[in-house]
Amino acid sequence: MKKHLLLLAVFFVSWITSHGQSNASRLYVAEHYFEKQDYFLAAAEYKQAWDKVLKDKDDLFKAALAFYEANELTDAAKAFTLLKEYKSYQKISLSYLAKIKQHQSQFSQAVLLYKEYYKKLKRKDVNERSRVKNELRRCENGIHFARANKPALLEPAGEAINTPEDEYAPISSVNYPDRIYFSAIRSNNIGGKRDNAGLFDEQKGNFKSDIFYTSEKAKNSKDLQRFDPLLLSPKHDEILDFTNNGQAVILWRSLDFKVGQIVNDSFASLQKNSNHWDAPIYGEIGDHSLSVFQDSVYIFSSARLGGYGGYDLYLTVYRNGAWISPINLGPEVNTAFNEITPFIAKDGVTVYFSSNSLESIGSYDIFKTKFQAELGIWSKAVSVGMPINSAGDDRNFRLKDDGLTGLFSSDRKDLSKGKRDIFFAYFKEELEEQLDERSGSPVTMLLDNSISLYHSDEAIVNNNENFVPDKNYKDYTIENVFYKDDDFLNDPKSTKSLQQIVQLLQQHSDCKLQIISHSFDKGQNLINTYSSIKRAEQVSHYFIEQRIDPKRIQAIACGNSYPVINPDNKQILSTIADKWNKRIEFQVLCSDTSSAKIFYQSLNLPQGVVQEPNSNFRLIRNNVSYSIKIGESDKLFNHPLLTEKSQTITAYKNSNNQNYSYYYGLYSQFREVEIQYNKLKSLYYDVEIVPFYNGIKLERHEVIYRVLDFPDLILFINYSNQK
Repeated sequence: MKKHLLLLAVFFVSWITSHGQSNASRLYVAEHYFEKQDYFLAAAEYKQAWDKVLKDKDDLFKAALAFYEANELTDAAKAFTLLKEYKSYQKISLSYLAKIKQHQSQFSQAVLLYKEYYKKLKRKDVNERSRVKNELRRCENGIHFARANKPALLEPAGEAINTPEDEYAPISSVNYPDRIYFSAIRSNNIGGKRDNAGLFDEQKGNFKSDIFYTSEKAKNSKDLQRFDPLLLSPKHDEILDFTNNGQAVILWRSLDFKVGQIVNDSFASLQKNSNHWDAPIYGEIGDHSLSVFQDSVYIFSSARLGGYGGYDLYLTVYRNGAWISPINLGPEVNTAFNEITPFIAKDGVTVYFSSNSLESIGSYDIFKTKFQAELGIWSKAVSVGMPINSAGDDRNFRLKDDGLTGLFSSDRKDLSKGKRDIFFAYFKEELEEQLDERSGSPVTMLLDNSISLYHSDEAIVNNNENFVPDKNYKDYTIENVFYKDDDFLNDPKSTKSLQQIVQLLQQHSDCKLQIISHSFDKGQNLINTYSSIKRAEQVSHYFIEQRIDPKRIQAIACGNSYPVINPDNKQILSTIADKWNKRIEFQVLCSDTSSAKIFYQSLNLPQGVVQEPNSNFRLIRNNVSYSIKIGESDKLFNHPLLTEKSQTITAYKNSNNQNYSYYYGLYSQFREVEIQYNKLKSLYYDVEIVPFYNGIKLERHEVIYRVLDFPDLILFINYSNQK
């Protein structure tokens, strides 16, 4: 039924477009296109129905927006000027009129309009007032650059490349000087319409960008070629750079332009040949837009923690078979705003990039910096000026080999056909940075003191636990508590051990406690797990009675999964095994700045008794580990997997309710847990992989933070995105 109604609506719009000449029918068609956000067709219809549009202020507002979005600035200014006379539309009209003047490079007039708009804002409009102040600053920059000498001439790419749709991320071919590649959203792109999850959706989905290539001199779209389909995906595809003398390509694939995957691939047409991406640059956490210098120096954009603002530029170098941990380019380059889409010139020290800082004249402008080897620092970034920069988003700037031509993408409204278009900048003088090709780059000296190396298969991480030699620490030695029966808490030795922990928690409010209970009664895993839950609960209540906040305590039940002594070893008396296996362990988790220094007393087993490997649950959970969650319950949890003896079972008490979550297995590598997960999910639909760090379950934002130290988490992020 819905399909028939849709076809009827399309037929009606088509019929009145071709036959109905009245303003009313034109207005109907215009509103239809406006609702579909097809502003170019809407603008054309609003012009035809202009007399009708003028009779209704709401129609006039829609027409004004359509003109603005269709880059018809003269018509938009005319409509917003009329709309400004209506009190209800006065403020928003002033805002758009200021934007229009800014896009037309009439910065002085834009300043007057922004000031008039600012006066009408209320004190509570804090964010908007701040935005307007920033735009006033950018207009002042525009006044300056409009008067300065113009370093280049500007020309939009031809009809073979630019359309009313979206074209961006141009890059010149390494081996074909006249060829350029770029990304574009077209109605026949591979993958069809996709929703935000990447699923096919003909009704509500949108086309994603494919990669195309053509000659710079191409006259029409017939000369346009689609990139190798074997290298394209149903996501937004973009070439980041080329490596191996143009024989390999680094691709960025994303559904939302924010997070995605970086793939290193060859141009093999007969078979897809994806290569392992081993650089410490992770698309899954938002790293993107990198530039390559001689296959060994990467500069990229990232919003990882520790930067100066939003996205910052970082540098990493491949040396001695390993990637050196990325470093931030520093405050001369990075700002409190975003720095993206870098390009390294052939001299290896000059970097172009885009920034939406307050030094721009609109949104993203293109800037330039140079590494000063003699000082070991980057020069203060400077704008390349107009006409390359505009009031729109100017990004993806790159220089061609001739040192005279640059290419970039921009959504400037005074010259773009639609959304983003491709532009060429022809410089009046040769740029030395693109002619001075050298072997190696002095920027590598910035990383000479770096010792954290990212290898292709693992990360070497410094585990110094933020120890500060001169700080006044208080030492605490944590001992296990052993039990025979329910009365173990009254044992003087147990009380002494527990009171030591109580004192620690009372004096150091930044510390939390994990109570790890082990049980070894004869019976199945199910009984042992439940028994260890009860022991952990007993100890939890003890600490709560000592006025320790329950939120600082987590109970963990391990059942009989981690014996200190193998109870099946016939050479050891069962009473000895029983004594050492029935135990409560503790793990104290403090902040990085805590003055508590924690030691754990080792077990003093009887002579001749060998401790079972992997019996120390606290130690084997160090760093990142994975388990498979099989369910949760506030009662005795009866699950078929609890009858197995081949895998460990643990139960963690949830902090937000009284339930226990049950986990199957403990793995140090994602590929290991993935194999087991794939076996289980065909039998149990509700199982899921859960990552931990030092025994603490990682939430998604924490996974993204930890992935810089533990690249194996990238595989977990990919798994999560596919669920």
